[in-house]
Amino acid sequence: MSSSQIPLIYLEDPSCLMEGLFSNEIVEEYDIFFRRVIEISSADEVEKCIPIVTLIDELSESYLYLDTENTLELLKRSLKYFEWVEEYMTCKLVLDLINEATLTR
Repeated sequence: MSSSQIPLIYLEDPSCLMEGLFSNEIVEEYDIFFRRVIEISSADEVEKCIPIVTLIDELSESYLYLDTENTLELLKRSLKYFEWVEEYMTCKLVLDLINEATLTR
């Protein structure tokens, strides 16, 4: 998936992506979101304000962005997600990205 193909996620309460509390009912949405965080974070350089996903709820449509300010926070949440789904090879990749982001701060 390229940066130009911004995934759509339909959620009643988009804050669940940012809180780090996971529910089996919306695993597909979490998966799309956190894999996209890894995809963008794996690029050579994270640009300012790259859209991760388009969130659509009953009332509105908005973008969630990844930039140099929130990369580390979102990578840590991604790590929690991939631990939750027991995808340990991806956890290793995320840990490497966290270490890299920590060194470049």
